[in-house]
Amino acid sequence: MHGGGGRVAEAAVLHKGPTPLALLPAGVPSHQQAEAVHLGEAGCFHAPTVMPKVTSADGLYPETVPGAEPVEGALARTQAVFEFRANGVSDTVKYVWGLDRTPPSEPTDETPVKGGSVKQKITPLTPGPHTLYVRAYDVGGNPGPVYPYRFYVKSPGVTDKPGDLNGDGQPDMLAVDGSANLRLYGGTGNGAVATMVPLSSGGGWNGARMTHRGDWDEDLYEDLVTLRGGKLWFYPNDGQGEFTDDTRQEVEILGESETGGVTSTADIDQIVSVGNITNYSEADYPDFVGSSGTNSGSCRGTSARLSNRAI
Repeated sequence: MHGGGGRVAEAAVLHKGPTPLALLPAGVPSHQQAEAVHLGEAGCFHAPTVMPKVTSADGLYPETVPGAEPVEGALARTQAVFEFRANGVSDTVKYVWGLDRTPPSEPTDETPVKGGSVKQKITPLTPGPHTLYVRAYDVGGNPGPVYPYRFYVKSPGVTDKPGDLNGDGQPDMLAVDGSANLRLYGGTGNGAVATMVPLSSGGGWNGARMTHRGDWDEDLYEDLVTLRGGKLWFYPNDGQGEFTDDTRQEVEILGESETGGVTSTADIDQIVSVGNITNYSEADYPDFVGSSGTNSGSCRGTSARLSNRAI
């Protein structure tokens, strides 16, 4: 048969008499081929119907049962160990998982013995509710149902220090390399920077104006604001200093006509984050100063939106 990319893929076809029961990848031993077929009625083939069992192996993030009060776990950025078990499905040979993403697709670090369990290290980066989705596969590569393991991550209650993007307490640096890609250089506290962390691979960052000083989405992590292509973008920090186009949001300026200030992001050519200098509300929303030609103005943060004020 033909597989992807025009290549010929070999496969083993299981039969019960003249009736094909299943199609398996070539190389699966004959005894496992037999085990891969679950027979109910004659000629009937079944994928797994039982969800895997998921537990917090170290007890750091206990499960929250639907309808019950959240059980508060460890602080955000705490690495924990979860255990995935076959839950009685004897021919389970693989698990995949996804934190707050379904269907899950992340492979486990360990490979289970058939019908066995694995332990997986996972680090929830943000406080609040999370769901760990886990799925098991049988020897024939058939996926079972997904188990949603819900848990609650405790907030540290303290905003990261100014300039700290990865939570280590040191100010960090963002830069654009010669390939127009965004890079993170973590501070070390001794005047040097740590090994570069690539944040993009497709280019497009040449000429971008970048600034970070404050938390825009109330998760206590310092976020990034950029001016790219005449638009302002808010990039939420994942807790490790990583920013992606997948999670960015366009920042709006709420104009105040009586001020005569900038009302379009296309008019801004420079931006500088200054933290919360307006004390506009109880929430500690950051502000920044922008300039347009010879004019400048302050933009007051209001939860990923900006209120314009000329200065």
